[in-house]
Amino acid sequence: MKGITMDGTKTDPDTAPLPVRRKGIRSLLFWGVCAGGGGLFLFLMFLLAVTLPNLYRDLPTPQISGPQQIARNASEYPPSNTQTTDASTSETVATLNLNDFPHLSPTLRSLTQAWLDQCTETDLVVSAITDADLRAQALEFLKHRGKMRLFLNLPLEWENLTYEESFKRLFQLSHNKGPYGRNYLELQAYLLQDWLPKQYAGGDERIVFLKKCADFSDAFGKEMFRFSILENRMRFEFGIESRHWNQTIWCCYTANSLSHYGYLTHPHQDEWQRKQWDEVNTWDEESYCLRQMGWRGLVYLTDRSYQRALDNQMDEKLRRGFLYKTLTAPGIFVALRTTIRPSIQEIDNEFTQLQQRANGH
Repeated sequence: MKGITMDGTKTDPDTAPLPVRRKGIRSLLFWGVCAGGGGLFLFLMFLLAVTLPNLYRDLPTPQISGPQQIARNASEYPPSNTQTTDASTSETVATLNLNDFPHLSPTLRSLTQAWLDQCTETDLVVSAITDADLRAQALEFLKHRGKMRLFLNLPLEWENLTYEESFKRLFQLSHNKGPYGRNYLELQAYLLQDWLPKQYAGGDERIVFLKKCADFSDAFGKEMFRFSILENRMRFEFGIESRHWNQTIWCCYTANSLSHYGYLTHPHQDEWQRKQWDEVNTWDEESYCLRQMGWRGLVYLTDRSYQRALDNQMDEKLRRGFLYKTLTAPGIFVALRTTIRPSIQEIDNEFTQLQQRANGH
């Protein structure tokens, strides 16, 4: 219906101007979309800027343990003249000489020395236990240390065994047939507090003993923790040797998450434990392995490059806060879905197949 204004002009309701409020909402939405699009573009450019250098820079092949290391280490680390066996020269110290393992990579050699040093500290604690019964119980935890020789010699077997055989040997010698016996995982869970609290009230007599001997529990826990780092590095090098990159990425993810983000994912991990995980692998080694995985590795490489860029701008106090967790959560979620969980699933499938074949299925 047409009307007449006071100045005599006619108006048509169908062509009347929009209310100012509706124009304001549309304008706000328009600029909001522009700002969001611009922010997304800048963020993508930022991801590109921090990822490209890690994607194209020259990276050396990681040094791994094996026969190829023997000639390289011969002049620097001459073999010892002592006769060594898997037995113990005393009640607490296994006769392991690091120079008897010239095939170890520099990193694995360093981690092994750290484990040996911690063994010495554990032995000092044991020698200070005056009660004969308690001391005998403490020595019971250490009686399989000599099996570390078999564990450290695993890289010499990789060329002569199939992947499945090597995988099985690595699992056995780091768990039920390794330096800490069949209950390695249960003891690790208690001592390192990854899964079980110190107040664990299980019926295991060894746990009861560890509660009584706090000093031994602390020293032995550090020793076992050193071994868990050794195990991670050995699996990492085995993954490179066999070119099973899912193994290497899982090892890198474990070390990285427990080192830099342990206070978010593993609140029981103390500062000392987190710092030790930095020794497992370098950023160059991690980048090298991620670049071998195709698009899945590229996704995780982008996420890790982004995380490292944030780490360089934030101190540890800020990285403990809500803002850091908010900024990194989306990338971690994408990496878990595209790279980490599929890698874990592949490893689980391989282990399941090994068990089925061992059982004759």
